[in-house]
Formats: sequence, C-alpha cells, structure tokens
Amino acid sequence: KELTGDQRPVVSFDFDGVLTFPIVVDYAKTLSRYGFRVIILTSRPHETMSQFQNNEDLYLVANQIGVPHRDIIFTNMNPKEDHLANSKVLFHLDDDYETIKQVNVVPGYTKGVRFTDDSFVVECDEILVSAIKLVPDFILLDMIKNLSGDVSEIALLIRNKFNQRR
Repeated sequence: KELTGDQRPVVSFDFDGVLTFPIVVDYAKTLSRYGFRVIILTSRPHETMSQFQNNEDLYLVANQIGVPHRDIIFTNMNPKEDHLANSKVLFHLDDDYETIKQVNVVPGYTKGVRFTDDSFVVECDEILVSAIKLVPDFILLDMIKNLSGDVSEIALLIRNKFNQRR
C-alpha cells in the first residue's frame, strides 16, 4: 500500500496498546486537524483474512480521528518496518520495543517512537517540527489555517517554523 499518496506530512500509529489510550487518540485527532495525514499501521489481520477478527473497535477509533479506511494498513502479523521502509512517514508510534528497534534500523525516513506514557508527545513534536522545513509552502499554508486560535506547543512551533521561512 502506498504511504505517500499525497503531499501532506504523514504520521503513523499502531492500534493495539497505542490508539487504545485516549491520550494518543486525542494527539492523533489534533495532528489530523492540523493537516497531517494520519495512518494506522497494525499487526492485526484484516477481517477478510480471519474469521475471528472483525476490527470494529479499530474502525471506530479511525472514524473518531478522521482516518479514512484506505489509510489503515493491516500487516497480518508481518513486520511493520517492511511497510515503513523508504516511505515518507515522519514517525511511527508503537508500544512494541522490537518494532521500534527495527523501524529505527531499516533504511528510510521514519523515526520509531515507543509509547510508554505521555512523554511520547515531546518526542513526536520534535520530529514534526524538524520536518516542517520539508513541507511544501502550499501545504504549510493550509496547515497554518487549521491552527487558527490554537496555542498548543506544536501549533506555536509550526507557526514559528513557517515565519522563519518567510
């Protein structure tokens, strides 16, 4: 599945053990609202591959965040790093140490971030801010419009990066 189908900055989240926590769902919603393309990369099998899995819980959360179902990638227990290698995904947030370790050693752009508590926000925000310089101006302008009135740290950092480019 193509992970870089549009020019918006892309971020990736695991589902089980990550997007099952409200703090992560809220963060993903915020990034989606700002204009980031949020994808869900899960080890789960697609329901067409398993008679025991219906994934209703995953689709419910995806809908809450605003993730189109085409941006949900089921790896069917295959390594996630295979889907992230050579992609333009900025970070992948996962609770599995081995997955993060592998994401961080495969060639490519993606930084693996391990979810253990709310400290993930600082690391993810740092990755996003450093990547803003790579975002085309017309995409960045749309993102800035979405930040109207937002005073969160990431919103302020995106605005500052934008102003530095002018």
